[in-house]
Amino acid sequence: MVTEKGLSIVEIIFSIGITVLVITGVVSLIVQSTGVKTDASQRKKASEVAQKVIEDLVNQKNNDRENFWKLTPILSGTLDEYSYEYTYTVGYTQIDTDGCSVPPSAPTCVNAIINIGWGNSQTLVVQRLFSNTY
Repeated sequence: MVTEKGLSIVEIIFSIGITVLVITGVVSLIVQSTGVKTDASQRKKASEVAQKVIEDLVNQKNNDRENFWKLTPILSGTLDEYSYEYTYTVGYTQIDTDGCSVPPSAPTCVNAIINIGWGNSQTLVVQRLFSNTY
């Protein structure tokens, strides 16, 4: 009986192929998870920007009602504490529902629509209802 010593070339090529497949899968998984983590971090910052804008709008509504209810849209804005890659716009839509009538001269309920933009055309849209009642 002859005993074989060592590996044949076919076995070596097969084991190298399996190793390459495993390494490719692991590298792909690492790249994907890094991308997801980056996206989540950017969305979190955008959410923080939206929260800050809403806080500013609420503050303006409570302390400067006359100017707030002019409903002047904000076409482009940035916040100093966040990098300038985050920009926002604020628009308003009037709401006509029971308890929130909208006469032409004095809106009583509006939806503030805040669009946060960053990076390569990524956006986050947040809405906040404002009522002109005390």
